[in-house]
Amino acid sequence: MGGSNPVVLVALLTAVSLVITIFKYHDAPEKVPIWWDLHAHPWLWVPRWFGLFFLPVLTFLVPYALYQTVVNSNLESHGHESKSSIFHIVVLPAIFLFIVQTFVLLPAAVDELHNFPARTFVANVALWLLIWLGHNIKHVEPNSVVGIVNPWTSNAAWDSLHQQAGLVFEVAGVLLFILAFFLPIGWPLTVGLIVLWLGPWIVAYALAYSTASTSSEREPLVSA
Repeated sequence: MGGSNPVVLVALLTAVSLVITIFKYHDAPEKVPIWWDLHAHPWLWVPRWFGLFFLPVLTFLVPYALYQTVVNSNLESHGHESKSSIFHIVVLPAIFLFIVQTFVLLPAAVDELHNFPARTFVANVALWLLIWLGHNIKHVEPNSVVGIVNPWTSNAAWDSLHQQAGLVFEVAGVLLFILAFFLPIGWPLTVGLIVLWLGPWIVAYALAYSTASTSSEREPLVSA
């Protein structure tokens, strides 16, 4: 990772998330919603301690597990831009979960009606899990952990595949971000989220398969 340890940033985000949660803890009722229906109304309730603290725990555990996988994948030969992008991708789950905890889950927990801030959630999916992810995968060098990794991805086709896939993610993210503020909450917003989140992955895998089918260089993907 070029001397930068993403776990430090992950730990900082986790600590801040815990502080904010503790500060808001007594403003929430004994039971808080953890799942909502399509119209953003609370549907499943859990004890306050679990409902408010499970995301801060995941804020650390998810990126830490990803970091351990990356560390064991011998990416030291990557250039600075690739290492920087991998750093951003490793901390991405922590950033996303921190924002969801702070601006989605906690407001819903302390709100009188406990409705889910659906537009805020969808906008953040678009911003981080599509636009930011798409931007960073463009710069990742061949490896077997981070990127569009599947049986059809080869080292020879890696760069062109990730440039195209990254652009697809970014375009889908911009569209979803805009639609997050205009689509009615319910089936329209839910379908828009599913299509524009899963769609880029399906397109990326289709691009990988298409490239492998037409390329004469089909050497398997190996760790850099």
